[in-house]
Amino acid sequence: MKALLHLVAALLLQTPALSMAQPVVPRYRIDLLPTPPAGFNLAPHKINNRGMVAGSIFEAVNGSPEAFVYRAGRLTPLGTLGGLASEATDLNERGDVVGNLTHLDGVVRPFLYRRGRMAEIPLPDGARGDAEALDINNTGHVLGRVYLETGGVRAFFYDGRRSAFLDDAGLSSPSFAALNDRDEIAGDAMAADNNDRDALIYHQGMVTRLPPPPDADPLRDITRSFVVGFNNAGQVLLNNHGTIDGHAEDEDYAFVYQDGRYTQFGPNFFQANSMNERGWALGVSYDGFDEVVVTPGLYRDGSFHTLDELVRPADAGRWTWTYVRGINDFGAFVGRASGSAFIARPVPEPAAAVMMLVGLYAIGMARRRRGR
Repeated sequence: MKALLHLVAALLLQTPALSMAQPVVPRYRIDLLPTPPAGFNLAPHKINNRGMVAGSIFEAVNGSPEAFVYRAGRLTPLGTLGGLASEATDLNERGDVVGNLTHLDGVVRPFLYRRGRMAEIPLPDGARGDAEALDINNTGHVLGRVYLETGGVRAFFYDGRRSAFLDDAGLSSPSFAALNDRDEIAGDAMAADNNDRDALIYHQGMVTRLPPPPDADPLRDITRSFVVGFNNAGQVLLNNHGTIDGHAEDEDYAFVYQDGRYTQFGPNFFQANSMNERGWALGVSYDGFDEVVVTPGLYRDGSFHTLDELVRPADAGRWTWTYVRGINDFGAFVGRASGSAFIARPVPEPAAAVMMLVGLYAIGMARRRRGR
């Protein structure tokens, strides 16, 4: 025990400025998910704080998917309820998975997988048309949408017993994207007086439009915001598309919005796709003309880094990234690279390692006192 104490003291002496310095962005290691059967590919979608992963297994030839969960080293297909296919779209901290089923007749319906059982989510009364689940919060409530047979799309909310359409009257072409644990819903809709598209928050029938993001170019003539994430702190993650002199999508910036303030991160033509409860956000850069992915990036604690900058030196240059998404509150996320599915996990920082040793020392001392 004295040796451990001396080691901790030495480490603390070697890292005197850690508590005063700016937050250190950790290195990441890449852990591959199990290799699927021949002829299949894994497409992970989300990882929760318990390390459980939800995603889909795709047939390489015809692309037919089946939802899966991965935990404790084991990959479990979820089935299709006798249909053609299933895909997972979200996962909460309880291990509930939502996604979409394709019936034998091609009709699409949302599902909820809970405690080893998959079931269809009931649609709102009178709903006709394909439907899908978009998001699930930690209370088990679900946000989804129905593609109406009569035309148009309407969002619905499932409270664990029944589904109801959102009261979106007065909104032009609304799109709801994300749900937090207070059942607040973030989305976007066309502006009332121009061709812009505004981000908004919906709660119990009340709509709050967010102010437009700051223009990156004063010549911008159209600004359209598309929400992709929302957390319990009220932070909204969105991608902002702009046109200049009528040219299509000349600008493409990612923002985090909170309390009236926008924070832009990443380069032009960066598209964010997920955010955790700490406001860390993930996405990919792409070529502005043909939308070929260039490299993933992470925004954390006020700084932006590409994944190539974050991986351990031993992994540098090893991977050709395809996509990343689904960041959890510890900073881990999932994706595909070089033909394989992976989990990217942050390697403990020096300060974290010191605190782990301090914790081990405290536990050891407590056990020693109890043993006297």
